[in-house]
Amino acid sequence: MRLKWAVLGVLLLAGLIGRAEVRAQSVPLPMSHWAYELLDRLEAKKLLLGFLPNTRPYSRLQVAQAVAPLLKNPLPGLNSVEREELRYLAFELREELETLGVEPTSYRDSHLEYLRYRSFLRHLLPDFVLKNHRDLVALRTGNLQLYGDLVLHWHQDSRDYSFQDDQRIARERHGVFVRGVWGTRAQFYFQFRDGTEWGGNYPRDNPTWSFEGVGYANAKGSLVYFDETNSGIFFGGGHWQLMVGKQRNRWGPGWFGALALSDHATSYDQVQLQLSWPRVRFTAFTGFLKIYPPIAIYEYDTGYSHRIIHANRYLAAHRLEFLPFRWLVIGLHETLIYGERNLELAYLNPINFYWSAEHYLGDQDNSAIGGDFTLFPGHGVKLYGELFLDDLRTGKLGSDFYGNKWAYLLGTAAYDLLGADNLDFHAEFVRIRPFVYSHRYPINVYKHFTTGLGHWSGPNSQTLSLGVVWRPRRRVRLFAEWEHWQHGANSPDENAGGDFNLPHRLGDPLEVPLLGGILEQRRTLLGEVKLELFRNAYLILALSTHNLKNWPAGDGLRRHGTLREWKIGFSWNE
Repeated sequence: MRLKWAVLGVLLLAGLIGRAEVRAQSVPLPMSHWAYELLDRLEAKKLLLGFLPNTRPYSRLQVAQAVAPLLKNPLPGLNSVEREELRYLAFELREELETLGVEPTSYRDSHLEYLRYRSFLRHLLPDFVLKNHRDLVALRTGNLQLYGDLVLHWHQDSRDYSFQDDQRIARERHGVFVRGVWGTRAQFYFQFRDGTEWGGNYPRDNPTWSFEGVGYANAKGSLVYFDETNSGIFFGGGHWQLMVGKQRNRWGPGWFGALALSDHATSYDQVQLQLSWPRVRFTAFTGFLKIYPPIAIYEYDTGYSHRIIHANRYLAAHRLEFLPFRWLVIGLHETLIYGERNLELAYLNPINFYWSAEHYLGDQDNSAIGGDFTLFPGHGVKLYGELFLDDLRTGKLGSDFYGNKWAYLLGTAAYDLLGADNLDFHAEFVRIRPFVYSHRYPINVYKHFTTGLGHWSGPNSQTLSLGVVWRPRRRVRLFAEWEHWQHGANSPDENAGGDFNLPHRLGDPLEVPLLGGILEQRRTLLGEVKLELFRNAYLILALSTHNLKNWPAGDGLRRHGTLREWKIGFSWNE
């Protein structure tokens, strides 16, 4: 109870301080937003200096601060598509840029303008719809501003296998997104999405099932229902911001994935503090995680029902990102998962050394430490890497000792490849040792529900990814990818360290080689076309082929073969 009152006191203090300071708080820009790719390429081309790119999501204000100098004084290195994207971004971030002294843009979305004022819909839409030419609904009353949009998504994924039955999986989501500004005191946002998926293999009548990338779901055999809410209240002033809400985090420079924290899992509740200066950013948060299957602390009968109390589970994480030079970004971070008890004050302290605190508390938790770098040598090139240390026995370095649980990621990107405007190349290699992300106590596994918090590739794996992006127009994105994924899977009689749900056990070999066990392989060639129909509304077409070896085919069987997959989808404000 004392801890709860302490947290409440911090929030009240933040609100009081926020009244006296200039607005510094700002809601996040969704990590799927196209502005992230634009900022990456501008920084690699040295048109955007001093930006800290590897702690995501960015806030709307951080993005506005990054592009404001380019909007005031466009540099000659910008090509026509980049100039149009910057003008459109100024249209998106109009309110934030006004606070920075950048004049409001006169840019308009021509497709939205047509729908609102020239199509047959002009007679059906009320006056408040698209009133500001951007958001579906925009309202102001006193010092409160509200902006609202619908959220829609649908896609169908057709999978044709050479060795098992084909699948036709479809998914739809719908909901709302609301963003608000309360004077200089606070900002907030709320996004709710309700979804349905059908065509896959789901349990029958399981109202608390969970699957990849989703929290609790209601499985009905032929289909599954699920929902997700992201939200946050942001207080701030000067160089600090405090957030109470529910969102994803992504740390590190990886383009195809991230080792420490990725956005692969569903969002989680958290209290986050962020301190920002021109060349330094510090982020710390306590997250509230779920595990599936759930772990029961105790249970009892009420006389008419059976009650199960699940174990608490937390994620403590902090990250320091800084620019020692204009051409180098360095990040240092710690993450720690613990549970089956109340919050620990040692892990609530944002500047504590979690690795040492874990020793102090008896080595009962799952801590990891890591670092990353991003180097900008010029000529539109970016070099980067990340190291993730889950556990390490220094005397066993260079061996296959199971306790050496580490991973690394190396990558490069080249923008305006071969002098072609908006043609980008990405290459990335990741290697993850056996048993990374696992822990001897199930409550401490490095996951949220069923999905890993780190890299999607999983333990005992390595992946090489190559990608090319071309944007011939602002509204058109073409993407091609080649990927080779290898994974050492566990067999019924061998624990190869390929499943983060199964730690090293007594009797398992002490020496565990990388890619030991059953070697699963997947070679993928993918092509994707993404067209923006109007603001934040996209039509997506994708075609891919996968060559599979030792692929799980049900009933404990494994097969070699091919999978051909095509996908069509529509997304609005996702």
